[in-house]
Amino acid sequence: MSNSIQITCETDGSGHWSSRQTTVKGTLKLYEILDRSSLQSEPQVVAGEAKFYWDDHDWYVPRHGLIYTDSRFIESLQEQLGQLGFNHDGDSSIYYTEQGMQGSDHVHMDISVDMLKQAKQLGLPVQQ
Repeated sequence: MSNSIQITCETDGSGHWSSRQTTVKGTLKLYEILDRSSLQSEPQVVAGEAKFYWDDHDWYVPRHGLIYTDSRFIESLQEQLGQLGFNHDGDSSIYYTEQGMQGSDHVHMDISVDMLKQAKQLGLPVQQ
């Protein structure tokens, strides 16, 4: 099984760091954040994060800026996840982390523990 999910998202140029409107192809990786503080029990999943790594020819931060805060990017990502079987109701969410966590090759986001559970139920890869 691959350790990533192939996704195609759109940007509308609405972000604070970029006005570029385009389609961006890449891979989405989901990660569990575990609490290992208790020596007496199994580590517990306490949060999740997602990283969308774009194809180099689709986005170049020094020229195009950060995707961070582009509203269409998050909307299209949620649409793509919905097509994979994710339910975004209730506690199922994905959203940008702060600007300082954005990378030169990826968009960094927080995801809910519920979304991690859904990913596992759908047979999608989740890393630690």
